[in-house]
Amino acid sequence: MASRRSASGYGIMVPARHGQVALCTILNTGRFDFERASGAAGWMKVLAGEGRSEADEYGIHSFVYRARKPFHPERLWRRLHETCDGVLRTKGFVWLASRPDWIGIWSQAGGVGAMQGGGRWYAAMPKHEWNVDAEDERRLEALWDPVYGDRQQELVVIGQHIDEAALTRMLDECLLTDNEWQRGLDVWVGSSDPFPPWTTESLIEE
Repeated sequence: MASRRSASGYGIMVPARHGQVALCTILNTGRFDFERASGAAGWMKVLAGEGRSEADEYGIHSFVYRARKPFHPERLWRRLHETCDGVLRTKGFVWLASRPDWIGIWSQAGGVGAMQGGGRWYAAMPKHEWNVDAEDERRLEALWDPVYGDRQQELVVIGQHIDEAALTRMLDECLLTDNEWQRGLDVWVGSSDPFPPWTTESLIEE
């Protein structure tokens, strides 16, 4: 139960047996509030540094993985198909070397994950096409890297009794090495990439 609260802090829990629940508990309840839901996603709160899990006593832990180099698509694909003990939920932004202009949005819950396209990185667009307000421009300037621009890896990981250091090493091993990075991004465009096109949601099931 603590893990469910960490993944979705504003939901309610309805007891069920073999997937059977009373329809009145889930249909037309009037509980959904779009503004609240869009502004209060738990994974976004963690990215913003607004606190951590209240369920430490249950061994629930969350952390944010960040890196500036792109992921090697084949190495990341293999890792995402491996079992990570204790990981309950991951969500965030991904940069694949084979798709340098495009943001990947990764979302995983239990044994099911999905990678979708999330638009273009600002670094891949001329500045006159950004269409951002002054506040967003200041935010971009704060995270901007002279080499990578706004491209980065930023993933929230939630799990029970997870080894943060081991998971960080695992993800680090999926990044391009220094030698691979020095070959230049153009080399990676069109390289072997097992991820489906981002025009539709593609599921990975373990």
